[in-house]
Amino acid sequence: MALDEARAARSRWWAVALAVALVGGLAYAAYRQGLGAARIVLVSIAPEAGAEVWSRTPEVVLRFRGPVTAEAVQAGVRFEPAVSGQWVAEEGARVWRFVPARPGWPRGAKVVVHVGPPVQSSTRAHAFRIRPVLLAYLWPYTATRQVYVRDPAAGADARQRPLTQAPHGVVAFAVAPDGQALVYSARNAQGGADLWWLDLPEGPARRVLACGEDLCDQPQFSPDGQVAFVRTPRRGPRRVHVWDPVRDTQQPLPAQGDAYGPLWSPRGWLAYYDQAAAAYVLWSPRAGVVERVPNDIGEHAAWAADGRALYHVELYEVPRSVPDIPDPRLSAHILRYDLETHAQDDLTGAWHWEDATPAADPTGRYLAFGRKNLRAEAWTPGRQLWLFDLTRRAAYPLTDAAAYNHLGFAWAPHGRALAYVRTHQLDLSAAPELWWYDLDANHHERLLEGAYAPQWIP
Repeated sequence: MALDEARAARSRWWAVALAVALVGGLAYAAYRQGLGAARIVLVSIAPEAGAEVWSRTPEVVLRFRGPVTAEAVQAGVRFEPAVSGQWVAEEGARVWRFVPARPGWPRGAKVVVHVGPPVQSSTRAHAFRIRPVLLAYLWPYTATRQVYVRDPAAGADARQRPLTQAPHGVVAFAVAPDGQALVYSARNAQGGADLWWLDLPEGPARRVLACGEDLCDQPQFSPDGQVAFVRTPRRGPRRVHVWDPVRDTQQPLPAQGDAYGPLWSPRGWLAYYDQAAAAYVLWSPRAGVVERVPNDIGEHAAWAADGRALYHVELYEVPRSVPDIPDPRLSAHILRYDLETHAQDDLTGAWHWEDATPAADPTGRYLAFGRKNLRAEAWTPGRQLWLFDLTRRAAYPLTDAAAYNHLGFAWAPHGRALAYVRTHQLDLSAAPELWWYDLDANHHERLLEGAYAPQWIP
Protein backbone atom coordinates (compact mmCIF):
# COMPACT_ATOMS: atom_id res chain seq x y z
CA MET A 1 0.00 0.00 0.00
CA ALA A 2 2.77 2.42 1.00
CA LEU A 3 4.71 1.49 -2.13
CA ASP A 4 1.67 2.19 -4.34
CA GLU A 5 1.13 5.57 -2.68
CA ALA A 6 4.78 6.46 -3.24
CA ARG A 7 4.55 5.51 -6.93
CA ALA A 8 1.36 7.57 -7.34
CA ALA A 9 2.96 10.56 -5.65
CA ARG A 10 6.00 10.22 -7.88
CA SER A 11 3.79 10.09 -11.01
CA ARG A 12 1.94 13.22 -9.90
CA TRP A 13 5.23 14.98 -9.33
CA TRP A 14 6.48 14.08 -12.81
CA ALA A 15 3.21 15.23 -14.35
CA VAL A 16 3.43 18.57 -12.54
CA ALA A 17 7.07 18.96 -13.51
CA LEU A 18 6.30 18.16 -17.14
CA ALA A 19 3.45 20.65 -17.18
CA VAL A 20 5.64 23.34 -15.63
CA ALA A 21 8.35 22.65 -18.18
CA LEU A 22 5.87 22.77 -21.04
CA VAL A 23 4.35 26.05 -19.85
CA GLY A 24 7.78 27.48 -19.31
CA GLY A 25 8.85 26.42 -22.79
CA LEU A 26 5.80 28.02 -24.33
CA ALA A 27 6.33 31.17 -22.33
CA TYR A 28 9.96 31.30 -23.37
CA ALA A 29 9.00 30.78 -27.00
CA ALA A 30 6.44 33.53 -26.75
CA TYR A 31 9.02 35.73 -25.09
CA ARG A 32 11.51 35.01 -27.86
CA GLN A 33 8.85 35.69 -30.51
CA GLY A 34 7.91 38.94 -28.83
CA LEU A 35 11.55 39.85 -28.52
CA GLY A 36 12.03 39.11 -32.22
CA ALA A 37 9.00 41.19 -33.14
CA ALA A 38 10.19 43.98 -30.92
CA ARG A 39 13.51 44.04 -32.77
CA ILE A 40 11.63 44.64 -36.07
CA VAL A 41 10.69 48.29 -36.00
CA LEU A 42 8.51 49.60 -38.85
CA VAL A 43 9.52 53.22 -39.52
CA SER A 44 7.22 54.23 -42.40
CA ILE A 45 4.90 53.09 -45.17
CA ALA A 46 4.50 54.80 -48.53
CA PRO A 47 2.24 56.00 -50.09
CA GLU A 48 1.19 58.09 -47.09
CA ALA A 49 -1.99 57.23 -45.23
CA GLY A 50 -4.98 58.88 -46.86
CA ALA A 51 -3.10 59.75 -50.06
CA GLU A 52 -4.75 59.54 -53.49
CA VAL A 53 -2.23 58.06 -55.88
CA TRP A 54 -2.31 58.57 -59.64
CA SER A 55 -1.10 55.18 -60.83
CA ARG A 56 -2.99 51.89 -60.60
CA THR A 57 0.31 50.17 -59.83
CA PRO A 58 1.95 52.33 -57.15
CA GLU A 59 4.96 50.88 -55.40
CA VAL A 60 4.29 50.25 -51.71
CA VAL A 61 7.48 50.86 -49.69
CA LEU A 62 8.00 49.63 -46.11
CA ARG A 63 11.02 51.05 -44.29
CA PHE A 64 12.37 49.30 -41.15
CA ARG A 65 14.97 50.26 -38.56
CA GLY A 66 16.88 47.04 -39.19
CA PRO A 67 17.04 44.22 -41.74
CA VAL A 68 13.97 42.02 -42.16
CA THR A 69 13.80 38.63 -43.86
CA ALA A 70 11.71 37.98 -46.94
CA GLU A 71 9.80 35.28 -45.04
CA ALA A 72 8.79 37.77 -42.35
CA VAL A 73 7.62 40.37 -44.86
CA GLN A 74 5.64 37.87 -46.93
CA ALA A 75 4.01 36.40 -43.82
CA GLY A 76 3.33 39.69 -42.06
CA VAL A 77 2.06 41.94 -44.86
CA ARG A 78 -1.11 41.53 -46.88
CA PHE A 79 -3.11 43.83 -49.15
CA GLU A 80 -6.84 44.43 -49.36
CA PRO A 81 -7.97 44.04 -52.09
CA ALA A 82 -5.35 41.45 -52.91
CA VAL A 83 -3.21 41.95 -55.99
CA SER A 84 -0.28 39.98 -57.36
CA GLY A 85 3.17 41.51 -57.40
CA GLN A 86 6.80 41.19 -56.35
CA TRP A 87 8.72 42.13 -53.21
CA VAL A 88 12.14 43.70 -53.73
CA ALA A 89 14.70 44.21 -50.93
CA GLU A 90 16.84 47.36 -50.75
CA GLU A 91 19.36 48.95 -48.40
CA GLY A 92 20.39 45.67 -46.83
CA ALA A 93 16.78 44.45 -46.46
CA ARG A 94 15.88 47.46 -44.31
CA VAL A 95 13.58 48.63 -47.12
CA TRP A 96 11.08 46.37 -48.85
CA ARG A 97 9.38 47.53 -52.03
CA PHE A 98 6.22 45.86 -53.35
CA VAL A 99 5.75 46.28 -57.11
CA PRO A 100 2.18 45.37 -58.17
CA ALA A 101 1.67 43.48 -61.40
CA ARG A 102 -0.45 45.11 -64.08
CA PRO A 103 -3.28 46.02 -64.30
CA GLY A 104 -2.98 46.68 -60.56
CA TRP A 105 -5.74 47.86 -58.25
CA PRO A 106 -9.09 49.08 -59.63
CA ARG A 107 -9.66 52.77 -60.21
CA GLY A 108 -11.21 54.40 -57.15
CA ALA A 109 -10.28 51.47 -54.88
CA LYS A 110 -9.30 51.95 -51.25
CA VAL A 111 -6.12 49.93 -50.69
CA VAL A 112 -5.43 48.76 -47.13
CA VAL A 113 -1.97 47.53 -46.14
CA HIS A 114 -2.28 45.16 -43.16
CA VAL A 115 1.01 44.75 -41.25
CA GLY A 116 1.07 42.17 -38.44
CA PRO A 117 3.13 39.34 -36.88
CA PRO A 118 5.91 38.48 -37.30
CA VAL A 119 6.71 41.97 -38.65
CA GLN A 120 4.79 43.62 -35.80
CA SER A 121 3.44 42.25 -32.53
CA SER A 122 -0.02 43.68 -33.31
CA THR A 123 -1.72 44.27 -36.67
CA ARG A 124 -1.64 47.77 -38.12
CA ALA A 125 -3.82 49.03 -41.00
CA HIS A 126 -2.53 51.67 -43.40
CA ALA A 127 -4.84 52.89 -46.21
CA PHE A 128 -4.50 54.95 -49.38
CA ARG A 129 -6.73 55.33 -52.44
CA ILE A 130 -6.24 54.76 -56.16
CA ARG A 131 -7.59 57.79 -57.97
CA PRO A 132 -10.88 57.27 -59.83
CA VAL A 133 -11.23 57.46 -63.60
CA LEU A 134 -10.94 61.17 -64.34
CA LEU A 135 -12.31 63.36 -67.08
CA ALA A 136 -10.07 66.02 -68.64
CA TYR A 137 -11.36 68.91 -70.77
CA LEU A 138 -10.68 72.46 -71.92
CA TRP A 139 -12.16 75.32 -69.87
CA PRO A 140 -13.25 78.11 -69.88
CA TYR A 141 -14.60 78.61 -73.38
CA THR A 142 -14.54 82.43 -73.32
CA ALA A 143 -11.12 83.05 -71.71
CA THR A 144 -7.57 81.68 -71.64
CA ARG A 145 -8.28 77.98 -71.80
CA GLN A 146 -6.45 75.37 -69.77
CA VAL A 147 -6.76 71.61 -69.36
CA TYR A 148 -8.81 70.83 -66.26
CA VAL A 149 -9.65 67.52 -64.63
CA ARG A 150 -12.41 66.23 -62.35
CA ASP A 151 -14.14 63.06 -61.17
CA PRO A 152 -17.51 63.04 -62.97
CA ALA A 153 -18.96 60.43 -60.61
CA ALA A 154 -18.55 62.91 -57.73
CA GLY A 155 -21.36 65.08 -59.13
CA ALA A 156 -21.74 68.53 -60.65
CA ASP A 157 -20.42 70.22 -57.49
CA ALA A 158 -17.17 68.24 -57.47
CA ARG A 159 -13.96 70.23 -57.37
CA GLN A 160 -12.06 70.65 -60.63
CA ARG A 161 -8.38 71.43 -60.83
CA PRO A 162 -6.14 72.69 -63.63
CA LEU A 163 -3.44 70.48 -65.14
CA THR A 164 -1.87 73.18 -67.34
CA GLN A 165 -0.83 76.79 -66.78
CA ALA A 166 -0.16 78.04 -70.32
CA PRO A 167 0.06 81.87 -70.31
CA HIS A 168 -1.61 82.20 -73.71
CA GLY A 169 -3.97 79.25 -73.39
CA VAL A 170 -4.22 75.67 -74.64
CA VAL A 171 -5.50 74.85 -78.13
CA ALA A 172 -5.79 71.05 -77.89
CA PHE A 173 -4.42 68.14 -75.85
CA ALA A 174 -4.07 64.37 -75.82
CA VAL A 175 -3.74 61.86 -72.97
CA ALA A 176 -1.10 59.12 -73.13
CA PRO A 177 -2.45 55.54 -73.37
CA ASP A 178 -1.23 54.71 -69.85
CA GLY A 179 -2.65 57.94 -68.38
CA GLN A 180 0.76 59.03 -67.10
CA ALA A 181 1.37 61.99 -69.41
CA LEU A 182 -0.28 64.74 -71.39
CA VAL A 183 0.78 66.40 -74.64
CA TYR A 184 -0.83 69.74 -75.35
CA SER A 185 -0.70 72.54 -77.89
CA ALA A 186 -0.17 75.94 -76.22
CA ARG A 187 -0.23 79.30 -77.94
CA ASN A 188 3.03 81.27 -77.91
CA ALA A 189 3.93 84.95 -78.10
CA GLN A 190 4.68 84.69 -81.85
CA GLY A 191 1.08 83.88 -82.75
CA GLY A 192 1.73 80.18 -83.27
CA ALA A 193 1.43 77.21 -80.92
CA ASP A 194 4.09 74.90 -79.46
CA LEU A 195 3.83 71.33 -78.23
CA TRP A 196 4.33 70.71 -74.52
CA TRP A 197 4.72 67.55 -72.44
CA LEU A 198 3.31 67.18 -68.92
CA ASP A 199 3.99 64.21 -66.66
CA LEU A 200 0.87 63.52 -64.63
CA PRO A 201 -0.30 64.36 -62.09
CA GLU A 202 1.78 67.48 -61.39
CA GLY A 203 4.45 67.88 -64.02
CA PRO A 204 6.67 69.73 -64.49
CA ALA A 205 5.65 70.75 -68.01
CA ARG A 206 8.33 71.08 -70.67
CA ARG A 207 8.23 72.33 -74.23
CA VAL A 208 9.09 69.50 -76.61
CA LEU A 209 8.60 71.27 -79.93
CA ALA A 210 8.97 75.00 -80.59
CA CYS A 211 6.88 75.91 -83.64
CA GLY A 212 7.39 79.68 -83.81
CA GLU A 213 4.74 81.27 -86.02
CA ASP A 214 3.43 77.86 -87.09
CA LEU A 215 0.45 76.32 -85.34
CA CYS A 216 1.27 72.85 -84.02
CA ASP A 217 -2.11 71.39 -83.19
CA GLN A 218 -4.29 68.24 -82.93
CA PRO A 219 -1.83 66.01 -81.00
CA GLN A 220 -2.68 62.31 -80.88
CA PHE A 221 -0.85 59.50 -79.05
CA SER A 222 -0.13 56.17 -80.72
CA PRO A 223 -0.40 52.96 -78.65
CA ASP A 224 3.42 52.84 -78.35
CA GLY A 225 3.77 56.50 -77.31
CA GLN A 226 4.50 58.36 -80.55
CA VAL A 227 2.66 61.62 -81.17
CA ALA A 228 1.02 62.66 -84.43
CA PHE A 229 0.13 66.33 -84.85
CA VAL A 230 -0.78 68.88 -87.51
CA ARG A 231 1.60 71.70 -88.35
CA THR A 232 -0.03 74.73 -90.01
CA PRO A 233 2.42 77.32 -91.41
CA ARG A 234 1.62 80.96 -92.07
CA ARG A 235 1.59 80.11 -95.76
CA GLY A 236 1.21 76.78 -97.43
CA PRO A 237 -0.73 73.61 -96.68
CA ARG A 238 -1.14 71.88 -93.37
CA ARG A 239 0.87 68.71 -92.85
CA VAL A 240 0.60 65.77 -90.46
CA HIS A 241 3.85 64.99 -88.62
CA VAL A 242 4.85 62.17 -86.29
CA TRP A 243 7.10 62.97 -83.35
CA ASP A 244 9.04 60.23 -81.56
CA PRO A 245 9.59 61.23 -77.87
CA VAL A 246 12.34 58.63 -77.39
CA ARG A 247 14.52 59.73 -80.32
CA ASP A 248 13.17 63.31 -80.29
CA THR A 249 12.69 63.20 -84.05
CA GLN A 250 9.77 64.15 -86.28
CA GLN A 251 8.79 63.28 -89.81
CA PRO A 252 6.16 64.80 -92.11
CA LEU A 253 3.77 62.37 -93.77
CA PRO A 254 3.02 62.52 -97.51
CA ALA A 255 -0.06 64.37 -98.74
CA GLN A 256 -1.21 65.96 -101.97
CA GLY A 257 -2.72 68.99 -100.25
CA ASP A 258 -3.99 70.07 -96.84
CA ALA A 259 -3.75 67.17 -94.38
CA TYR A 260 -5.31 67.08 -90.91
CA GLY A 261 -7.25 65.03 -88.37
CA PRO A 262 -4.69 62.37 -87.31
CA LEU A 263 -6.15 59.32 -85.56
CA TRP A 264 -4.17 56.35 -84.23
CA SER A 265 -5.80 52.93 -84.21
CA PRO A 266 -5.36 50.38 -81.38
CA ARG A 267 -3.22 48.39 -83.84
CA GLY A 268 -0.87 51.29 -84.55
CA TRP A 269 -2.24 52.47 -87.90
CA LEU A 270 -2.50 56.21 -88.44
CA ALA A 271 -5.44 57.73 -90.34
CA TYR A 272 -5.49 61.34 -91.54
CA TYR A 273 -7.44 63.27 -94.15
CA ASP A 274 -5.83 64.47 -97.38
CA GLN A 275 -8.03 67.24 -98.73
CA ALA A 276 -6.61 67.35 -102.26
CA ALA A 277 -6.90 63.58 -102.64
CA ALA A 278 -10.42 63.65 -101.12
CA ALA A 279 -9.54 60.57 -99.10
CA TYR A 280 -8.48 59.32 -95.70
CA VAL A 281 -4.91 58.06 -95.80
CA LEU A 282 -4.30 54.95 -93.68
CA TRP A 283 -0.63 54.40 -92.88
CA SER A 284 1.10 51.59 -91.02
CA PRO A 285 4.47 52.76 -89.66
CA ARG A 286 5.64 49.17 -89.11
CA ALA A 287 4.63 47.72 -92.46
CA GLY A 288 5.01 50.92 -94.49
CA VAL A 289 1.62 50.22 -96.06
CA VAL A 290 -0.53 53.09 -97.30
CA GLU A 291 -4.22 52.78 -98.14
CA ARG A 292 -6.73 55.42 -99.20
CA VAL A 293 -10.41 55.53 -98.36
CA PRO A 294 -12.29 57.97 -100.62
CA ASN A 295 -14.27 60.63 -98.75
CA ASP A 296 -15.56 63.97 -99.96
CA ILE A 297 -16.00 65.91 -96.70
CA GLY A 298 -13.32 64.82 -94.18
CA GLU A 299 -15.48 65.94 -91.28
CA HIS A 300 -14.96 63.25 -88.68
CA ALA A 301 -13.67 59.69 -88.39
CA ALA A 302 -13.07 57.12 -85.68
CA TRP A 303 -11.34 53.75 -85.40
CA ALA A 304 -13.16 50.62 -84.28
CA ALA A 305 -12.20 49.30 -80.85
CA ASP A 306 -10.22 46.40 -82.35
CA GLY A 307 -8.54 48.60 -84.97
CA ARG A 308 -9.90 46.51 -87.86
CA ALA A 309 -12.19 49.19 -89.28
CA LEU A 310 -12.47 52.94 -89.78
CA TYR A 311 -15.78 54.74 -89.32
CA HIS A 312 -16.16 57.86 -91.45
CA VAL A 313 -18.98 60.14 -92.60
CA GLU A 314 -19.94 60.65 -96.23
CA LEU A 315 -22.48 63.02 -97.76
CA TYR A 316 -24.97 61.82 -100.36
CA GLU A 317 -27.64 63.51 -102.46
CA VAL A 318 -31.05 62.12 -101.59
CA PRO A 319 -32.84 60.60 -104.60
CA ARG A 320 -35.86 62.53 -105.84
CA SER A 321 -37.96 59.42 -105.33
CA VAL A 322 -37.64 59.85 -101.55
CA PRO A 323 -40.44 62.17 -100.32
CA ASP A 324 -40.76 64.60 -97.37
CA ILE A 325 -37.16 65.83 -97.37
CA PRO A 326 -36.75 69.57 -98.10
CA ASP A 327 -33.81 71.19 -99.84
CA PRO A 328 -30.91 70.82 -99.63
CA ARG A 329 -31.55 67.13 -100.15
CA LEU A 330 -28.31 65.87 -98.59
CA SER A 331 -28.02 62.90 -96.23
CA ALA A 332 -24.89 62.21 -94.15
CA HIS A 333 -24.16 58.51 -93.58
CA ILE A 334 -21.72 56.69 -91.31
CA LEU A 335 -19.66 54.16 -93.27
CA ARG A 336 -17.55 51.33 -91.90
CA TYR A 337 -14.42 50.55 -93.92
CA ASP A 338 -12.94 47.11 -93.14
CA LEU A 339 -9.15 47.27 -93.19
CA GLU A 340 -8.76 43.54 -93.95
CA THR A 341 -11.48 42.91 -96.55
CA HIS A 342 -11.61 46.49 -97.91
CA ALA A 343 -15.40 46.21 -97.87
CA GLN A 344 -17.50 49.21 -96.89
CA ASP A 345 -20.76 49.00 -94.94
CA ASP A 346 -23.36 51.78 -94.71
CA LEU A 347 -24.53 51.82 -91.07
CA THR A 348 -27.02 54.66 -91.58
CA GLY A 349 -28.93 53.04 -94.42
CA ALA A 350 -32.06 55.19 -94.63
CA TRP A 351 -32.10 58.46 -96.60
CA HIS A 352 -34.00 60.48 -93.99
CA TRP A 353 -31.15 60.46 -91.46
CA GLU A 354 -28.24 62.86 -91.04
CA ASP A 355 -25.55 61.10 -88.98
CA ALA A 356 -22.22 62.51 -87.76
CA THR A 357 -19.34 62.32 -85.23
CA PRO A 358 -19.04 58.54 -84.65
CA ALA A 359 -17.15 57.31 -81.56
CA ALA A 360 -16.58 53.60 -80.84
CA ASP A 361 -16.64 52.39 -77.25
CA PRO A 362 -13.58 50.43 -75.97
CA THR A 363 -15.51 47.15 -75.59
CA GLY A 364 -16.45 47.10 -79.27
CA ARG A 365 -20.20 46.86 -78.68
CA TYR A 366 -21.44 50.41 -79.20
CA LEU A 367 -20.95 53.30 -81.57
CA ALA A 368 -22.02 56.71 -80.26
CA PHE A 369 -23.00 59.28 -82.87
CA GLY A 370 -25.09 62.39 -83.50
CA ARG A 371 -28.29 62.03 -85.49
CA LYS A 372 -30.92 64.33 -86.99
CA ASN A 373 -34.14 63.43 -88.79
CA LEU A 374 -34.35 65.16 -92.19
CA ARG A 375 -38.10 64.74 -92.61
CA ALA A 376 -39.85 68.14 -92.54
CA GLU A 377 -42.23 67.18 -89.72
CA ALA A 378 -39.49 65.66 -87.54
CA TRP A 379 -36.57 68.01 -88.25
CA THR A 380 -34.79 69.59 -85.25
CA PRO A 381 -32.07 72.27 -85.07
CA GLY A 382 -29.70 69.98 -83.20
CA ARG A 383 -28.42 66.41 -83.55
CA GLN A 384 -29.27 64.04 -80.72
CA LEU A 385 -26.98 61.50 -79.08
CA TRP A 386 -27.68 57.99 -80.37
CA LEU A 387 -26.11 54.57 -79.70
CA PHE A 388 -25.66 51.95 -82.38
CA ASP A 389 -25.51 48.43 -80.94
CA LEU A 390 -22.97 46.80 -83.26
CA THR A 391 -23.90 43.31 -82.07
CA ARG A 392 -27.66 43.68 -82.70
CA ARG A 393 -27.21 46.23 -85.51
CA ALA A 394 -29.87 48.44 -83.93
CA ALA A 395 -29.76 52.17 -83.08
CA TYR A 396 -31.66 54.07 -80.42
CA PRO A 397 -31.61 57.66 -79.07
CA LEU A 398 -30.24 58.69 -75.68
CA THR A 399 -31.23 62.38 -75.71
CA ASP A 400 -34.25 64.42 -76.76
CA ALA A 401 -33.27 68.09 -76.58
CA ALA A 402 -34.28 69.49 -79.96
CA ALA A 403 -32.50 72.85 -79.64
CA TYR A 404 -29.12 71.29 -78.79
CA ASN A 405 -26.40 69.74 -80.90
CA HIS A 406 -24.67 66.77 -79.22
CA LEU A 407 -21.04 66.11 -80.16
CA GLY A 408 -17.52 65.58 -78.79
CA PHE A 409 -18.28 62.02 -77.66
CA ALA A 410 -15.59 60.45 -75.45
CA TRP A 411 -15.90 56.96 -73.99
CA ALA A 412 -14.52 56.07 -70.56
CA PRO A 413 -11.83 53.34 -70.60
CA HIS A 414 -14.24 50.78 -69.11
CA GLY A 415 -16.92 51.57 -71.69
CA ARG A 416 -19.65 52.22 -69.10
CA ALA A 417 -19.67 56.02 -69.29
CA LEU A 418 -19.74 58.55 -72.10
CA ALA A 419 -18.78 62.23 -71.92
CA TYR A 420 -20.17 64.64 -74.47
CA VAL A 421 -20.68 68.32 -75.26
CA ARG A 422 -23.92 69.99 -76.20
CA THR A 423 -24.29 73.39 -77.87
CA HIS A 424 -27.40 75.54 -78.18
CA GLN A 425 -28.33 75.85 -81.85
CA LEU A 426 -30.88 78.65 -81.31
CA ASP A 427 -28.57 80.80 -79.17
CA LEU A 428 -25.12 80.78 -80.71
CA SER A 429 -23.79 83.09 -77.96
CA ALA A 430 -24.42 80.41 -75.32
CA ALA A 431 -21.37 78.59 -74.00
CA PRO A 432 -21.03 74.85 -74.64
CA GLU A 433 -22.00 72.47 -71.83
CA LEU A 434 -20.09 69.40 -70.68
CA TRP A 435 -22.27 66.38 -69.85
CA TRP A 436 -21.74 62.72 -69.09
CA TYR A 437 -23.92 59.64 -69.40
CA ASP A 438 -23.75 56.64 -67.03
CA LEU A 439 -24.79 53.56 -69.02
CA ASP A 440 -25.41 51.39 -65.95
CA ALA A 441 -27.68 53.94 -64.28
CA ASN A 442 -29.10 55.26 -67.58
CA HIS A 443 -28.47 58.74 -66.20
CA HIS A 444 -27.36 62.01 -67.85
CA GLU A 445 -25.73 64.75 -65.77
CA ARG A 446 -24.59 68.25 -66.65
CA LEU A 447 -21.10 68.81 -65.27
CA LEU A 448 -19.97 72.27 -66.33
CA GLU A 449 -20.75 75.22 -68.54
CA GLY A 450 -18.05 76.52 -70.86
CA ALA A 451 -16.12 73.22 -71.06
CA TYR A 452 -15.47 71.17 -74.20
CA ALA A 453 -13.10 68.64 -75.86
CA PRO A 454 -13.47 65.94 -73.15
CA GLN A 455 -10.99 63.08 -72.84
CA TRP A 456 -10.71 60.41 -70.15
CA ILE A 457 -7.52 59.69 -68.25
CA PRO A 458 -7.20 55.88 -68.01
